[in-house]
Order: sequence, then C-alpha cells, then structure tokens
Amino acid sequence: MPKSILVVEDNADMRELMKMYLRNAGYRVTLAEDGAGGVRAVEAECPDLMITDLRMPNGDGVELIERLRAKPGLIDLPIFVLTANGDGKSHKAREAGANVVMRKPIDLESLIDIVKVLLR
Repeated sequence: MPKSILVVEDNADMRELMKMYLRNAGYRVTLAEDGAGGVRAVEAECPDLMITDLRMPNGDGVELIERLRAKPGLIDLPIFVLTANGDGKSHKAREAGANVVMRKPIDLESLIDIVKVLLR
C-alpha cells in the first residue's frame, strides 16, 4: 500500500501541482486548504507525512503544527514545511515541531527526495 501524504496549502494551483507530482511518484495524496482543514484531514486520514504552508487562513502552519504535536499519537508524524516567508515564522515552525522547513520555490525533484527521507 502506498504511503499517504497530506498537503495543506491555501494556493489551489500549488496544491494541485504537488498532488499531481506526488501521485506520479507513487504516493496517496489528500489535500486541505487551511489549518483547520489540515487538523480534520489528519484526524480522518492518519497520513504518513504532512506537507504544509505557513501562511494560511483558519489557522496558520505554526498553529497547525502545535495543535497536531499536542495530540497523542502525532508526535512522530513527519512534518515538512514549505514557505515563501523568510521571517520568524520559519523558526517558530521548527520550534513547534516541524522536521524540515524549506523556502519556496522548491524544485519538484528535491521535494520528492525530502519526502523519501522523511518517510524512511
């Protein structure tokens, strides 16, 4: 059974691009468009990995990470943050429990390489 990845991204084009690329690489992909949807999707789907943006409506990425890390059984969920922001939010995401934080744009080959490492 393929590994499952939740992509939490408010930009519809970016969500669809990551979905297409990750599915072509053999992963099962679920999408959410904001922090609140991300929490619901994790609870419903129990993904093997979450990729999230930081700046989103209805709960930003840092709040999403904090909420998930506070839940029993999710402390080990690999979380990969992709952000266009170079501000202190990246640092806060690491403090909240993100495994990897990278700036956008990221080339899609690098995305797959990092996903493979996080899913080992």
